[in-house]
Amino acid sequence: MKTKQIISIALMLVLLVTAFSGCGTKESSSTNNKEDSTSVVSSEKKEYEESEATGKAQTEKKTHSEYVKTYSVYAEQGAVVTWFDPKTGQFRYKDKCETCGQVASGEHSGGLFVGDGSSYNAGFTCTNSKCSMWGKSQRAIIGCSASGEWIEVED
Repeated sequence: MKTKQIISIALMLVLLVTAFSGCGTKESSSTNNKEDSTSVVSSEKKEYEESEATGKAQTEKKTHSEYVKTYSVYAEQGAVVTWFDPKTGQFRYKDKCETCGQVASGEHSGGLFVGDGSSYNAGFTCTNSKCSMWGKSQRAIIGCSASGEWIEVED
């Protein structure tokens, strides 16, 4: 019986040593994993804080709303609009006879403006000697409409 007891005690010692050494290995790897995960968490936290700081810098840009009007200038009678600025309503035009369709060679300009819903009126005479309206007074009427929208503008 002594041999059986010695063998079983030896086996128990081997199992005990294996169990302790295995647990020690697991603990040390677990500790390493904790350190690794801690460094990953702190690295992710640092990246988040950096991106948050960058995001705040981007979102802190000052903006304000502005109403932007767009003008549309058109000839109603006796004119041909040759140019207009949609931002200001300023325009240039040429006289056009309503009877014969002759368009004058000279252009009227020099800071002509028309507001929303209003019209610009001017008188002229046809210069075509073959026209029934030759030398008679006619009207050039230029109209304007405006539309607009609110936009965000950076300060």
